[in-house]
Amino acid sequence: MSDVHPIRFGPFRLLSRHGPLLRDDREIKLQPKALAVLWKLASQPGELVTRTALLDAVWPGAVVVDDVLSYQVKALRQAIEDDPRNPRYILTAHRVGFRLVIPSAAAPPTASSSLIGRDAELQFLRDHHELASQGQRQFVFLCGEAGMGKTMLLDALQLSLRNDAPATRILRGHCLEEMGESEAYRPMFDALESGARNADGDQWIEQLRRSAPSWLRQLPRVLPPDELEHLQRLTAGVPPEQLRRELAEALEAYAAEYPLVLIIEDLHWSDASTVALLGLLAQRDQAARLLVICSCRPVETILNQHPTRALQLGLTARGRAQTLFVEPLLPDDGRRLIERRLAGVTAEQTEEILRRSSGHPLFLVQLTDYLQSQMAAPAGTALLDNAVPPRLRELIELQLSQLTVNEQLLLEVAAIAGQDFAAAAIAAGSGVAIETVEETLESLALRRRFISENGLAIWPDGTVSGRFQFRHALYGQVLRQRLGQSRCARVHRRLAERLERAYSGRAADIATDLAYHYDAGGIAAKAAEWRVQTAQNALARVAPHEVREQVARGLALLEPLAPDLHRHRVELSLRVIGRYGLWMERGYRAGATDEFSDRIDALIDLVGDDPIQIMAVTVQWTSRHFNLEFERAIAFCERVRELGCRTGNVSLQCAGLGWAAHSLNCLGQHDKADRYAADGYRLALATDRLQPGISADAQTSALGVYALTRWYMGFPEQALAAANLTCEIAERSASPYLRSMTICASRGVVLELIGDYVQLKALTTDLLEQARRYGHRECQRWASVLLGIAQVRTGDPKTGLQTLQDVLDEMRRHDVVIQVPMGLVNVARAWSALGEPARALQTAEQALALIRERGQRPWEPETLRTIGELKLKLQPRAIAAAAASIEEALALARARQSLSLELRAATSLARLRQRQGRTDEALALVEPVLARFTEGLDLPDQREASALISAMRR
Repeated sequence: MSDVHPIRFGPFRLLSRHGPLLRDDREIKLQPKALAVLWKLASQPGELVTRTALLDAVWPGAVVVDDVLSYQVKALRQAIEDDPRNPRYILTAHRVGFRLVIPSAAAPPTASSSLIGRDAELQFLRDHHELASQGQRQFVFLCGEAGMGKTMLLDALQLSLRNDAPATRILRGHCLEEMGESEAYRPMFDALESGARNADGDQWIEQLRRSAPSWLRQLPRVLPPDELEHLQRLTAGVPPEQLRRELAEALEAYAAEYPLVLIIEDLHWSDASTVALLGLLAQRDQAARLLVICSCRPVETILNQHPTRALQLGLTARGRAQTLFVEPLLPDDGRRLIERRLAGVTAEQTEEILRRSSGHPLFLVQLTDYLQSQMAAPAGTALLDNAVPPRLRELIELQLSQLTVNEQLLLEVAAIAGQDFAAAAIAAGSGVAIETVEETLESLALRRRFISENGLAIWPDGTVSGRFQFRHALYGQVLRQRLGQSRCARVHRRLAERLERAYSGRAADIATDLAYHYDAGGIAAKAAEWRVQTAQNALARVAPHEVREQVARGLALLEPLAPDLHRHRVELSLRVIGRYGLWMERGYRAGATDEFSDRIDALIDLVGDDPIQIMAVTVQWTSRHFNLEFERAIAFCERVRELGCRTGNVSLQCAGLGWAAHSLNCLGQHDKADRYAADGYRLALATDRLQPGISADAQTSALGVYALTRWYMGFPEQALAAANLTCEIAERSASPYLRSMTICASRGVVLELIGDYVQLKALTTDLLEQARRYGHRECQRWASVLLGIAQVRTGDPKTGLQTLQDVLDEMRRHDVVIQVPMGLVNVARAWSALGEPARALQTAEQALALIRERGQRPWEPETLRTIGELKLKLQPRAIAAAAASIEEALALARARQSLSLELRAATSLARLRQRQGRTDEALALVEPVLARFTEGLDLPDQREASALISAMRR
């Protein structure tokens, strides 16, 4: 929702950039340009705004004379009755600019004038702000039970800093309980949007654009649609650590320009991802002018075993955070509060109020409000004895009873809508006309009864209405308890239906609210649909914990529903997204064989021709293939292909052929893999009706594997052409992850196979930069392996060795196995180039053992050939042992019909026979193999074989 908070000065309130300007409740008419000038000045209270800045803000791109600005300022002064000779609000800096000030009589001069009994707490926070301003990162937990005044204390701090430290920038976010949700990073996005609403919001957005694009792309309300779409394509697939690091760096960069205060309220209701991010902010060692304040209720964190509790204990124990407890008011402070709020209160009444409230600030305020509403307090304590209930809930009920029936009705609906709500939503939930709703809510806010104004709500369908909030969460809790289940459900349904219409086309922005309201309204099918979207949102925010939570909620909603096509599609969507969330945490090898996976298998046949089907088969093949279960993967692909043929779904046919070819290739069945790949290649080129998955694409998969099988079969030029075409098609994809992985797995691998290491080095250097920038971990690993190979083969074995060892260590830590043998073979080559043949041989033999243990066959002949050459290098006379390894490599290459690998093995064995003086035998080994090549004769392998033949012929 588009929320605009009012700016207040003196008796005036400016509700938004476009007005209106109110004095008390009366609108003051202003021309649009005058309003724009006032908004710019009011957005930077107390700061000098230059004429240039005003002209740029109000007349962007236009050439105007300076008098135009003076005319608008004059009109403003007349409207707010501000004498230019003795100004109260708009001050002039001659020839420089203007400044909007709040007169000292109108602004709270000290903390004690607006906040009783919290001077020490406020000073504690001010002291930590001062330390943060000096570059000492500060983290404070503000702890206290409900109604202790934590929010008022933070309000006072914010006002104090605006008056006394105007350079400080404040970001403020709230965790919400009302929806019963834990939407990933919700309070952080709330805080980021508050920064965008500040006077220098454009500067803050630019900082996010530079340092945290993955966060900016999830703030659709602050970006134009074209930039938002571009960012979403650019930053897809960022892992959790990268996402959190991005924002930490953005906050630190912003704090380098301005001291920064980040406030997160009610952390006991927060999601786990936000808690993890706050932990990172607290534990980074870099100096930063950053103060983080998190308010929470300690008892709730303990009872609910909320991660906030562990964070607080851990940070405090390590000296990374301080805790400030907000306790009940001391008796003297309580007396001061009572005397301020109740004129003529007697000492006896004061002591009775103190006794009843036990110094609880909210209870004190409620008691005094109630007594004040009785117009006059009788002598003694009779009113207290007769009317004041023993518990706060009863007191709130008494206050509600003073309202009209219509006022109570609207507040009850508002309590269902949430702590913060739009008048238009209340109109929908209650069935009362919007005009009546706004009039009633404005009256309640003006009388300070239960709610306060909170700017405007602007919905995508053009609806504009007042925005309000409960003055305390306890009000909403009591109001909700008054409603029966049936009425609650009706209100929830009305709210959900109205919000869904209002956000048509952008409903994903409020998916959490829609899922909650439909669920509470008893419409489980719709609620489950929106759980799919909330899970997708969590996936986009790289929040695996929240993905699991949303998927579990959605599946629970589906349980009682009768099986039908719609239910199957929603369930499959949830399970597929859940699998991606699991991989985000634990990698592709997680969850290959479990009930979740079995259920996805069953649902694939039941959902019909739907985009989720291709996503599901992507998940199932990826699980099997990356767990090295190649036979299972191939059998699954056959089933997918048959399903595609039966239903006419070309995407499924392409996917089945392409992925089967990948798995066949890994088994060393290169001829069969080539046939499957060729069929998939032709099919992929013949149609443009293909459906993309999330992390793989049927079309590029079918094209890419054809490039690999062509090389194995002895057609290197066709391989390179197919790889280039695959990359060209991948460039059209909206997913940067798909583009990077496709380029790496097709062009990168083919360049390595044909021996073009110079181009490979340039390509992988660029791919690595992109992968690190956007956090594409799988691409980063694969590109690192290829870069290490290129470094070894271009004369820098030391650097290549380090690159390969680093990435292989990471793969072991994360249980990634698919590229390990190829990496180890090239580690062996690096050791050999560095004059360490013994270590080289040991590493190559380790690679061979892994290949045979795990069934990764395509690199087996090349590994055996490398072992044979290393044996000969280590012991030049061990010709028989070396020959045995190379002969085994040659036999395997021939059996698997891989002409390219056969040429390499034949060349190595021919060179060994030449050393033995067996030239005729050597020629008979290599000449027939080279003669079978019809292309690529100028590539390194072919040139090496040709040169050896020429040398033996001389």
